[in-house]
Amino acid sequence: MGSKEGVPISYVWAMPSLMPVFLPWLAILGLLALKPNRCGAAWLVLVPLALIFGGDVALRTWGESELIGIPSELRDMLGSLVAAMAFGLAAVWLLASRFAQWHRALIGLASLGIQLLFGGVALAVAVGFEDTEILISLVGQSFMLGVFAFMLSLALLLVGLICRRRFSVASILTWLLALLLAGWFLLAAPFCLIAVVSSGSSVWGEMIGGVLMMALGSFMVCLPFLLLSFANSFHRERLRALLKPTAENPLPPALPSAPVPVQPA
Repeated sequence: MGSKEGVPISYVWAMPSLMPVFLPWLAILGLLALKPNRCGAAWLVLVPLALIFGGDVALRTWGESELIGIPSELRDMLGSLVAAMAFGLAAVWLLASRFAQWHRALIGLASLGIQLLFGGVALAVAVGFEDTEILISLVGQSFMLGVFAFMLSLALLLVGLICRRRFSVASILTWLLALLLAGWFLLAAPFCLIAVVSSGSSVWGEMIGGVLMMALGSFMVCLPFLLLSFANSFHRERLRALLKPTAENPLPPALPSAPVPVQPA
């Protein structure tokens, strides 16, 4: 092994800054400080974030058990992606009030850009930049984040079109899940065909499992924000701005209109 003795090297240790860790949360707090979000109901967007992060902690804690058996590297990657998607969707909900007068296509592009911006920051903080190997991992996960954000933005855009006259909880959730499944299947099908032609073996079983995991993962990350919108009038208006239902929609308004005072004769 060689000599273990060497010339002493002085090293001054400095505690790493905690600012990067809290950067995504500070970004959400900055959005909460915007004028349309200066009310207590806006802070309820932290509830879906807490639920998703609780699921992430559970995955990292029990994911290696014999029942689940997820390798630690895959758990870390999934946790980083889920957290990034959650921050991106939270930002979309907090900025959705600006979409009220926009065209659907522009809303879809804005939703995609917001998810990429805020989710990308959260992903970069979670993965880091320590060395080349980690940087390569960050690039790969950033690509996956882009695919997830594109699928969610496109699915929400199509849900808004399909459900514009039938804006109910069941129809929104059903169509969102169906569109995510269809989108992921369409995306994975060419790669599966290439694998079958090149290797001569069938990979349909693996493809179906992977597509189900991707689609259900996307749906489960978006579900807490949708449930919040169904339960709370403030965030229901954000969902209406995002999906743009028609005026004949039966969904009740966010705030009941005050009675008009009657002037005495």
